[in-house]
Amino acid sequence: MLKIEQLQVKYGHIHAIKGASLEIKEGETVALLGANGAGKSTIIRAITGIIQMYHGTISNGKIYFKEKLLNKFSANKIVEMGISCVPEGRELFAELTVLENLRMGAFIIKDTKLIRKRLNEVYEIFPVIAERKNQVAGTLSGGEQQMVSIGRSLMTDPKLLLLDEPSLGLAPILVERVFDACDKLKKKGTTIFLVEQNANVALNFADRGYILETGLIKIEGKSENLKNNINVKKAYLGG
Repeated sequence: MLKIEQLQVKYGHIHAIKGASLEIKEGETVALLGANGAGKSTIIRAITGIIQMYHGTISNGKIYFKEKLLNKFSANKIVEMGISCVPEGRELFAELTVLENLRMGAFIIKDTKLIRKRLNEVYEIFPVIAERKNQVAGTLSGGEQQMVSIGRSLMTDPKLLLLDEPSLGLAPILVERVFDACDKLKKKGTTIFLVEQNANVALNFADRGYILETGLIKIEGKSENLKNNINVKKAYLGG
């Protein structure tokens, strides 16, 4: 479904991604792991077409989605093609209600009946935000805000869902709740690309994983194999 070939990204003279390649098949959940500053979010920005907003450029390499070259498409067109992103830090409209935030995720949909259908689907996955739909988003707990952010991204019924650091800043119990909800998406067959620092959570959730270090993919494999890899244990799993 998604294929990245020898991707290179630069921020001015800084070479952030130095030739990364990875692949995600339809229905898979794939994790991208790495320390802070390894370049994980840069890869997300490159996929979603917003890298220029961060003063970055794709200097080499290709990104394909369903065999279409993404490099030449704008961010809004990439959303229309079926890729949706839950950004790092959630980035909700804090002064709007939960319902208004969810509706913002449906900005490319003109059919009001379809929007209502998608809202009901989101509420089914996240019952707690159905209860909070008229509450101002900025007053929710961190875990609830993350659920709203994910729900907003689901409003377009994406073929590929990108999760950028969904556990960031959350207490362990809230991380568990968020990933329990994400597990419902996984069981429905949603293709998920998860970017995470929390390797334990990511490898327990994903089918496969890639380890990114200083802009390069260093290790890849099935999650179970990565959990048993000595180098991965030392660097990311506290073993």
